[in-house]
Amino acid sequence: AGISYYPSAPAMSFNKKKMLTKTVTRINKKCGVPVFIGEFSYPSQDMVGPFAGWNRQLGSYKKNQQGQADIYRDIIAWGKKHGLIGIRYWAPDYEGEWYPMSMFTFENKVGTAKTILLNHKEIVQ
Repeated sequence: AGISYYPSAPAMSFNKKKMLTKTVTRINKKCGVPVFIGEFSYPSQDMVGPFAGWNRQLGSYKKNQQGQADIYRDIIAWGKKHGLIGIRYWAPDYEGEWYPMSMFTFENKVGTAKTILLNHKEIVQ
């Protein structure tokens, strides 16, 4: 089963991490299938423009490169034990208004990996 998870996006749930864990667990139990997060992203700084409303911080995960890396690591670690078979980071190379959600910093059209890619090679395997 595929789901999307954008923890900083405006939504009805205030505890988005709890919502994710309940959703994955319920799908596993009721449908008997593993879950794949087909779209995931978390900002490394404040969003601007039409996505400025996506600036909610989830718990202790700060909106900086380390917070972005930490939430990704924690979701993968939790998922390995609870029926999550994969996670696809949405638009890891996006440069425009979605830039804070990407996995790279950009200068003169050259991308440099953010902390999210540099620190977590071991959990992505």
